[in-house]
Amino acid sequence: MPEVYGADDVGDAPEIPEETLGASIGTVTPGTSTAGMKAASIPQRDPTTVYDEYKVPAISDILKEHEPQTADYSEEELNAIGKMLEEKLENFKVKGRVIGCETGPMITRFEVEPGPGMKVSRFSALQEDLALPLRVSSVRILAPIPGKAAVGIEIPNRKFQTVYSLDVFQSEKFKPSPEKLLGRGDMLYKAVNDPEPVRVHGAFLSDEDGEGGGKDLGKLDKLLYDVAVWAVECRGLSTSAVQRHFSVGFSRAGKIVDRLYSLGVCGPAKGNSKPRAMLLGIKEIQSMQRSGKFG
Repeated sequence: MPEVYGADDVGDAPEIPEETLGASIGTVTPGTSTAGMKAASIPQRDPTTVYDEYKVPAISDILKEHEPQTADYSEEELNAIGKMLEEKLENFKVKGRVIGCETGPMITRFEVEPGPGMKVSRFSALQEDLALPLRVSSVRILAPIPGKAAVGIEIPNRKFQTVYSLDVFQSEKFKPSPEKLLGRGDMLYKAVNDPEPVRVHGAFLSDEDGEGGGKDLGKLDKLLYDVAVWAVECRGLSTSAVQRHFSVGFSRAGKIVDRLYSLGVCGPAKGNSKPRAMLLGIKEIQSMQRSGKFG
């Protein structure tokens, strides 16, 4: 196996005789062409070398262990808050009994069983009124908790805990059922200081968008004719409008608009968020369809 020297090992590298160096790479005289010169041979891997079988490293070998984190509320404090919660609900003439409590890294949720004949909507109306007597910045009420005959009353923890990837990957819930997105570009996002998550729409890549890759104008889209007719009726064409009306991804909508522009169906982009002007009418588009211009 040849020895390899790095930049830091220059001082320790063995000296190569000048005649050997010249024999390996040749001596280049200024102004002389290097055509036909022989380059030094590249060392080949020894076929007799045996390598160990690759093994996928364990998660614990990649992610470091962390210091244990103590719970924000003690059991006594949780019991006291639960009792106070029942009293405050009673003050608002809402009957309920705390039957459980779950603590997380950022919030603590109390499960409240509504009293006989008590409507769930009565709890939802107290979301802002309970924050002050419980001495918390905000209260979130789930009425009811999905899959349970109880109302969830969530309060923020006094001290937020860090959620480490190592704990998530090693948890029993993560292994059989990894977390999935809502699909079609939808996701839930929660800012650090925001008590409630918000639904946001990210970039959605459909199967049609992923075919071919890049801006391939050589492949005709099956929606090309339908979009052209629709755009004439709307008296304008834009990528965002095609995306919304035909429920396609932004990438695919952009390719359709570019193709219609190359066919002379619409004008160029105006650059001021206004739709492109349509240059042809229904009869011309139908004629193009019969001639196979749209595929």
